[in-house]
Amino acid sequence: MKSKIKITKKFLENLGLDLDPKKFVGTVVKRMSYHSDIDEVLPHERDGYSFGRIMTIDVDGDGDVMIPDGVDLTRYQKNPVVLFNHHRDKPIGFAEKMSVTREDITSKTRYGTTEEAQKIYQLVRDKVLRTHSVGFIPIEVAIKGRPGFKEAAGKLRKLFPEKFTEENVKKIDRIILKSIMVEYSIVTIPSNEDAVMLEVKSLSTKKESPESFGAVMAMLPTSLAARIKGFSGMIPDEYINEDGREDEPHITVKYGIHTKDASEIQKLLAGEKPIEATMKRTTIFKNEDSFVLKIDVESEDLNRLNSMISEGTEVTDTYSDYKPHITIAYLKPVEDEEDEPYRKYMVDMFDGEKVYFNELEFSSSDGERSNIILEEEIEPPLTKDIEKQVVEIKVLSRATQIKKVSTIEQREAKKLQQLYRKMWGC
Repeated sequence: MKSKIKITKKFLENLGLDLDPKKFVGTVVKRMSYHSDIDEVLPHERDGYSFGRIMTIDVDGDGDVMIPDGVDLTRYQKNPVVLFNHHRDKPIGFAEKMSVTREDITSKTRYGTTEEAQKIYQLVRDKVLRTHSVGFIPIEVAIKGRPGFKEAAGKLRKLFPEKFTEENVKKIDRIILKSIMVEYSIVTIPSNEDAVMLEVKSLSTKKESPESFGAVMAMLPTSLAARIKGFSGMIPDEYINEDGREDEPHITVKYGIHTKDASEIQKLLAGEKPIEATMKRTTIFKNEDSFVLKIDVESEDLNRLNSMISEGTEVTDTYSDYKPHITIAYLKPVEDEEDEPYRKYMVDMFDGEKVYFNELEFSSSDGERSNIILEEEIEPPLTKDIEKQVVEIKVLSRATQIKKVSTIEQREAKKLQQLYRKMWGC
């Protein structure tokens, strides 16, 4: 099943991919579909999901072979929404517990409780729908008749002699060695017959996770973000949980937004003034999987905007109280009541410092990111040690500005590391 989505500069930027669009001139997003047989139904389990192979190392109907362990899932797993028939406006659930081997990629698809999602789930459970389809961008491809193809085909025959016989290898036109996954759907038309849906569990009335939807965020200024990342960089890796350190420090205004239309949020916040917030001390929030090290934030503006979005558009949220904060890192849980060895990271370093925002960022469930400009621009007060650099930035070209900001980030982070080593003797 061929896709008509062209790989353009804007398309790559929306996916957050730092790739040269010139390499993809005339190329489209490739989609591969896999037929699936339901192996087991467990109607009395609490959650509704299906589990199976979404990709296998087989020749599809277009003569392509995808190498599963060459697929980069990083971008997709940040927002793993599952669609129906590749319609971006028809999310039916989200993927979790994805696993990659040399032979396949498996995924657990958890279905939402919307009417559309329940219909699709029932069709899957009744074995009417049994097909997965994955959309991806080919990055490294071995093409028949060109250098590298014989070597790649020979490796397939060596690793999987029963599957890639001499006859089957003749059917191969392309071997996709490396790729980036961009979408995943339950679809109706298969082009590969070897993926098996292993298990289907019954649907409950549990609400969809708010992370399956969109969010409005206040992204921190570059210099402040650099200081926070410098702070998290001083935490030993042995303390960091699998979710790691926060790459883009921000304050969440609202999670769980259903709409994908940024203009709807822009209209909702029309006339709003720029935001002022005050940072407090660093604290730890405990959940089942990790201890979240964060900076608490106080802001009447943020609380007001959170309420406006909750009341003005459809949202799903599991938290009754909004407590703005800046996540620093996810730490491994410890049993010590006094949170050793994390107590030294709960400090007053940022306490009382104000931060200002002229705009917000809306990230929809399909990964589209848009800026929401607030009514007026303000010039936040600058600390003396960076005021000179900021003035210099204003008179430089755009290309030079980017380099200068990067230099400030590195310098800020380095200063902080030296300070923390002096404080903690490490």
